[in-house]
Amino acid sequence: MADLNQADFYFGAVLSQLLSKRLKLALVEGGKDKRTFDISTDTNSFRIFIWYRSKPDFIRENETIWNFTFNENDITSFENINTGMRLIFVLGQEKFNKSRIVCLNGDEIKKVITDSSKKSIGVKYKKYKRDYYLTMGGGRQNDLPIKASNWDSIETIDTV
Repeated sequence: MADLNQADFYFGAVLSQLLSKRLKLALVEGGKDKRTFDISTDTNSFRIFIWYRSKPDFIRENETIWNFTFNENDITSFENINTGMRLIFVLGQEKFNKSRIVCLNGDEIKKVITDSSKKSIGVKYKKYKRDYYLTMGGGRQNDLPIKASNWDSIETIDTV
């Protein structure tokens, strides 16, 4: 019998969603709180990075924030960005069915991490909003909106 840990549930949720889109997956690198996969379709291939947090770091009246930290190897991987690359965050909650998946595209990864030299970011959910926000520093007015529809378009990525 295989033992399951908490990470299996969070990564499994993302993998289930990807497999339902009929994508082919290959694990490139595994880790405790992050995994890297190569994805292929009939016409293209791309790389995804998945990070998870089992619970929010901050809960305020109208917003919830999960913080993610990147090491030098992560940043180096992101510097080789192509249009198909995706960075997926699993935003865990105490009740699993309240957890969320947020997907950043290559342009967003470049803007938020590689161009800004940031080693950590906060992913923010605002009550009554459909989209998510990335904390960019300098106050809420600088938060970068991330479209919830990024996830829906993952199987139509145009790369080679």
